[in-house]
Amino acid sequence: MASGDTLLILTPLGAEWPAADAGTLAVRNGHPAVALDVTQESRWSAILPQHYGGGSITAIVHYAVAADAGAFEDNVWMAVGLERLNAGVDLDADGFAAEVQSAPIAVPDAAGEIATASLSLAGAALDGAAAGDLVRCRLARVEPGGALNPYVGGLLILAVELREA
Repeated sequence: MASGDTLLILTPLGAEWPAADAGTLAVRNGHPAVALDVTQESRWSAILPQHYGGGSITAIVHYAVAADAGAFEDNVWMAVGLERLNAGVDLDADGFAAEVQSAPIAVPDAAGEIATASLSLAGAALDGAAAGDLVRCRLARVEPGGALNPYVGGLLILAVELREA
């Protein structure tokens, strides 16, 4: 597998909803999206392709804001985690590796305008996942803490691409 090749494309219609703090399925102009408010999350399960070489993975999040950002609402923060679901794993317990949290991500000024953000997973953050493994990806919207001009409106997740780095 070459660096930069797509491994998985995770879409809103394939999302799984955790028991608590779940985002919601939304539609904007006919486009399905996962709507995330602050501290909400969504998850997806998929099988890593056989051609995955075992290296770092970049999660590229395609998103938009649900409402125009205010004068001082500049940023969102996201976190992504991976869980390997191999033999012996208890489905009744989450086993995500340590999540990777983003730096501040600037939001578009206009509602509905699409932007992307990238988060890199490497080493222990991959939870030992290998080609052919069933994995679960968690995308969460996190609070930064402090006075960092967070965007407090809804974030619309249109797709997440997992790409070999």
